[in-house]
Amino acid sequence: MRIKELRLSGFKSFVEPVRAPIEEGLTGIVGPNGCGKSNLLEGVRWVMGVNSPKAMRGGEMDDVIFAGTNSRPSREHAEVTLVLDNAEGKAPAPYTHDETLEISRRIRRGLGSTYRINNREVRAKDVQLLFADASTGANSPALVRQGQISELISAKPENRRRILEEAAGIGGLQARRHEADLKLRAAEANLTRLDEVLGEIEALAASLKKQARQAERYRTVAGELRRVEALLFHRRLDEARTHVAAADAQRREAARAVAQAAEKASVAQGVAMEAQAKVAPAREEEMIAAAVLRRLEGVRVGLERDLKEAEDAIARLGTEAERLGAERARDERFASDARDALTRLERERGALAAMADAPAALKTAEEKFTAAEKIRVAAEARLEAAAAALAAGKAETQALVRAAGEARQRLARAEERLAALKRERAGAALPADHAARGVALADALTAARAKAEAADAARAQAETAAASAEKEERALFDPMRKAEARAGEIAAEVRALEKLTAQAAAQKFPPALNAIKARPGYERAAAAALGDDVNAALDPKAPLRWAGAGATAKISWPEGAEPLSQFVDAPKELAARLMLCAVVEQTRGAALMAQLKPGMRLVSREGDLWRWDGFVREAGAAPLGAAARLEQINRLEQAQADRKSAEAAMLEAQRLYEQARGSRERAEAALKVARSAAPAAQAAMLEARGALERHEAEAERMRARLAALESQEGALQAERAEAETALKAGEAAAAAAHDPQAAEAALAGARGDAE
Repeated sequence: MRIKELRLSGFKSFVEPVRAPIEEGLTGIVGPNGCGKSNLLEGVRWVMGVNSPKAMRGGEMDDVIFAGTNSRPSREHAEVTLVLDNAEGKAPAPYTHDETLEISRRIRRGLGSTYRINNREVRAKDVQLLFADASTGANSPALVRQGQISELISAKPENRRRILEEAAGIGGLQARRHEADLKLRAAEANLTRLDEVLGEIEALAASLKKQARQAERYRTVAGELRRVEALLFHRRLDEARTHVAAADAQRREAARAVAQAAEKASVAQGVAMEAQAKVAPAREEEMIAAAVLRRLEGVRVGLERDLKEAEDAIARLGTEAERLGAERARDERFASDARDALTRLERERGALAAMADAPAALKTAEEKFTAAEKIRVAAEARLEAAAAALAAGKAETQALVRAAGEARQRLARAEERLAALKRERAGAALPADHAARGVALADALTAARAKAEAADAARAQAETAAASAEKEERALFDPMRKAEARAGEIAAEVRALEKLTAQAAAQKFPPALNAIKARPGYERAAAAALGDDVNAALDPKAPLRWAGAGATAKISWPEGAEPLSQFVDAPKELAARLMLCAVVEQTRGAALMAQLKPGMRLVSREGDLWRWDGFVREAGAAPLGAAARLEQINRLEQAQADRKSAEAAMLEAQRLYEQARGSRERAEAALKVARSAAPAAQAAMLEARGALERHEAEAERMRARLAALESQEGALQAERAEAETALKAGEAAAAAAHDPQAAEAALAGARGDAE
């Protein structure tokens, strides 16, 4: 093969279509740099199947399309065609006998490349193999580009080997060998995978066999289990009946026990009432004891207060004793001073006595001293008596004043406590509407109890209704689903049959079969009688048609044969054919065939045919297509009728189910309302009961408090009387006491005399 011509259009710088003829001998292209000489070689390589954009000096393969200039718009496609001369027939099959090969590659922007050989689209691989068989190609060293000489000089052994293989003409064989190796490896991988799949299938088959055995065993065990369950349920039914009888007997016994318990309860209630009557005096005694205890507690508090006051008085008396001790010490100092004076006077007397000339003066002084001593002693005695009287009067006066003050304080405290007790008693009195409130609370409790019982009864009734509605819904669900499935199956069958009928009617010349109607069971007989002629049309324009025939004389059929026209409705064009056909039993057809006259035919319902001229066609050889078509027509009518009844049954089942579901939803809503109302009613009853109990407890507490306050009031009245008596006695004693001012004046006079 030899390259004859190169055509470029929209390829790189060749925006307009260009033809480059390559004549025999040496063809050269001369031009300045940048005129596109290298683009011609790249066009040859590109059409030979280059797949690398770098080999085309671009970033992507769309870069080979003319990109446009300032004055020329870009192109959307590029095409390169290489014309080869195959006059010697060296091209590989199937191009061996083609004198010229036109190999083209066309690329559209963003859509990729397409290859054609002689205007027939091929794969890129086919083009590459074609050039490989010709010992050339896009990467062949025969196409020398810039820098390839130096690459060939420094080429590796593998690249030199490729050059030698291309020179020897076995490049295509090597490519095919490589492809065959890839296919063999892929086939080996597929075989390995097939072995794995077979292993999986065998394992799955073994598992399915095991599951089948298990299913068979399950069916056996399930059957036995159902039988045993039936026996068990029967036994449980008997036991339940026995339990019902026993429960009935227990119920009667329980009724008798309830009656006896009611009698005992009435007796116990009487005993409780008697005990409650006995409890009232004991409770009164308890309240009296509590009042006495509180009174004693008040006395104890008063005694403790008196003890504290006595301790305070002892402290004051101790202070007074210290004061008196100080006065006594002062008196003792006075006495000491008097003794010192006396001693001094004694010394002076001694001195005077020593004097010879003073005896008379001494005697006179002694007499004066004795008289003065007597006066001093008497004055000191009066001083001591006056001081003692003053101290005793002060102590007595202070004691009386203190006792009167204490009595006055006790009286004030008693009156204050008595006033507070009266106020507390007035506040602790039962309100005027206490009894009315108790009656109202009791009535509210009775009403709440009635509402709670009604709510419980409504909830139980709603639960029963909801359970019944749910059971009814479940019972109607399966029939509805079965009716829907049945209607869906029949509708699908009708659609399929209508589609088949529509396909037959859509023909240009519908066959006469479309107009034939056979009675159910006689479809094969009609198909056997009409044969392949039933596919002929009734249209006068059809090339194969039924044109009709004249009337035929009345035909006499052998005994046991019935005219086929009685069982088949057909157009008038087929009337003559049907008049010559009769239906017989399959076992009698061969015997009656000898009695047939020219043109007459016998058929069986199974599809057998016996003709007057001795032709016989058994049921297995009859044209089943026409019979199936007639059966489809009959089945379509029957299916349409069945669809109406199935749809009616489905609608009725759906209506019943929707009605049951609505009842169930209403019952569930009522149950929800009843369940929400029951706790509220119970809570209201408990609240009413609690309010009544709190009311009764409050009344009992207030009555006990009033009794305690009355007892405390009596104790405080007695304590106030005692305080008033003590106050009067203290005031009288204080009034009768001596005058402290006179005692102090006497004490001062006695002290002056003593000094």
